[in-house]
Amino acid sequence: NETILEKILQERLLLVQQIAELNKQHEMTQDELANLEANALKQRTT
Repeated sequence: NETILEKILQERLLLVQQIAELNKQHEMTQDELANLEANALKQRTT
């Protein structure tokens, strides 16, 4: 049981690290996403 628990904890840790990395990438591209959304909205209205 301990080994299974350890595996689960390790997998969770990896997931947390991946999420943190994605959040960093998301923060960097947030302005770009906002610009894309604004452009898409402009195209819809015209």
